[in-house]
Amino acid sequence: MFSKFPLIVLALHCFWGLAFAAEVSICIPVYNVEPWLPAALDSACNQTLRDIEIICVDDGSTDGSLAILKSYAARDPRIRVLENGENRGTLYSRARAAIVSAGNYVLWLDPDDELSPDIAEKTLTAAQMTGADIVYFHAEEIRKNKTLSPSRRLLNVPPTKTARNAAEIFPLLAHGLINWNLWARLWRGELMRAVVHSQLDFASQNHITWNEDLLLFYFLVKEAKTYAVLPDIGYRYYGTHGGICTRNDSKKAKCDTLVRRAILADDGPGVAYLRQRFHW
Repeated sequence: MFSKFPLIVLALHCFWGLAFAAEVSICIPVYNVEPWLPAALDSACNQTLRDIEIICVDDGSTDGSLAILKSYAARDPRIRVLENGENRGTLYSRARAAIVSAGNYVLWLDPDDELSPDIAEKTLTAAQMTGADIVYFHAEEIRKNKTLSPSRRLLNVPPTKTARNAAEIFPLLAHGLINWNLWARLWRGELMRAVVHSQLDFASQNHITWNEDLLLFYFLVKEAKTYAVLPDIGYRYYGTHGGICTRNDSKKAKCDTLVRRAILADDGPGVAYLRQRFHW
């Protein structure tokens, strides 16, 4: 069944692209986040930019997450819900969401985080004005002590008025000035879909729930031409919700090994900087 995944999603992309073209696709991988999912969905639905689609992929949730998704989709036609049917991992869910997206640009939202109301509009404007493939913006973080502060995970570079060479991103990563999250940046849709197509086999054959964003980040930045940086805070990350980031177990270590091997096997121009950043 899974060997047919690339052909199926290519057909779905053609169908959705004709029926639901949008300026921005907000993509949300979902797994067992019932307490926080409504707030995430509200932040996507309430964007000041109305020309959006919201693609949610449920990864075999065993709580009420899927019911929440269906309830929201019944009220807002911009929401589409895909079901994996079983737990396939976050990378697989991201791949499904990206591949059926029809937006000129893609925003990622983790299902227990939130977007600021105007960030889709602001990043789209910046992308159109600069022509950038990637538009970075800032995040704030709710930490375990419940305080709100600028995120430690993201961005320590000045805003730009024009697009810059994307080759700069890997050195910035190596020096800890940016992170490898997919969220808190806008990605050109064609770039996102092309990279995800190249990773379909890996996504369907491996259960990746950790560092999947690093894998996609590497190949996205490798293929990108330009980037821009906004001064705006547009994403709220919750460090209070737990999840795999707070664990240290064998499954997490296995994902880390698989992702590292996949990136090192590519041996592209950014690998040396990732070796420096992660001491590979």
